[in-house]
Amino acid sequence: MSETLLHAPYVVPLGQREVAGRFKAAPDFRLIGGNLGSGYTAFGLVTLTPGARKVRVEVELDGSALNLQSPDWQVTQTRGLHLPLCDDIEVVNTSIRQMPREAIYANGVRGLDVSESHSEQTETFLNLDYQTGRALRANSGIYVHGYCTHRNGQTYGTAASGSEYESVLRPGRYIGSSGIVGYLADGEIVDFATLGEYKGCVKLVSSERVRIARCIGSYFMLQGSVYFDGDKGPHSVNPANGQQLLFPFGPGHSAKDLVIEECVMRPNLTLWRRVDDPLSAGVTLQLSWPQARTVIRNNHLWWEPWAGRPSLMPCVQLSGGVDATLVGNTFHGVTGPDDPHGVLIGPEDSRWPSQINPDWRTANQFVA
Repeated sequence: MSETLLHAPYVVPLGQREVAGRFKAAPDFRLIGGNLGSGYTAFGLVTLTPGARKVRVEVELDGSALNLQSPDWQVTQTRGLHLPLCDDIEVVNTSIRQMPREAIYANGVRGLDVSESHSEQTETFLNLDYQTGRALRANSGIYVHGYCTHRNGQTYGTAASGSEYESVLRPGRYIGSSGIVGYLADGEIVDFATLGEYKGCVKLVSSERVRIARCIGSYFMLQGSVYFDGDKGPHSVNPANGQQLLFPFGPGHSAKDLVIEECVMRPNLTLWRRVDDPLSAGVTLQLSWPQARTVIRNNHLWWEPWAGRPSLMPCVQLSGGVDATLVGNTFHGVTGPDDPHGVLIGPEDSRWPSQINPDWRTANQFVA
């Protein structure tokens, strides 16, 4: 397969139905602000034009020549594959490595099928972002399957020695984020695994009707809303500037109908060594902020010292208005339902209590 050396993003023309080949960033590669028109920027080595439909992508993308410590955003904001405002996209047998940001960056995608694809030394494998400007298009119809993986995360910038998110494998660099981060409706993430050093496996925010199944990783998180406080409840007002975000699901939206099943969640599956703080190490599954009808079933979860360090945190923590059902799960390293290493509800605001099924103590198994 021939290799194409890119000095700027390759923007796939509208109407092209297939993208295939090997693409590599040149040392002088730079993004070009606003080059897609209407204020949009192509952030990927390979970027689909907004409005693209029914495109099949099978590529190898290499960003190894990019300087992660560069002060230039046109370098450090580079992704592998960018899918803005597209419909019915298939990504298959794709490999993306050594990017300052995400391997696949999708915003406002309606219909995305990703299979047999892999990322290494990128911030995430897949970021399903909410930012679509005034288009206000939510990601929907997302299907990740076919044993996709994310290995040894990294992102741009310089991490202070000993900082919480410093890489062990590459001292002075950040380890990146979770393998998949998503704001979406109507999707499935199945048979996905995170390997080596990474922050977490899957994190969903303010999403609805999504199933996560047969995934393997150290840490999972379901965050019910973009922001939350006891007075406002779930909201999408940026606390830094008081501005309402242009959020596709609308202000005050919170998660509903999320399922995690048949997954393996074990803290020591990552090489990442968090700071020496018992309160910073050990939550295996975090359910936070208002969410309705969340179901956690038939998973294997471990409580164990994170990288040999003591942990005061539990396998599962619920807080801030979570409504969840826990059934059929096996808690390893937990002596029983009253063991504080198992399930913790709180800390809570009395105005936003969390609740789980009353029979959770007998509906799950505990293995010391």
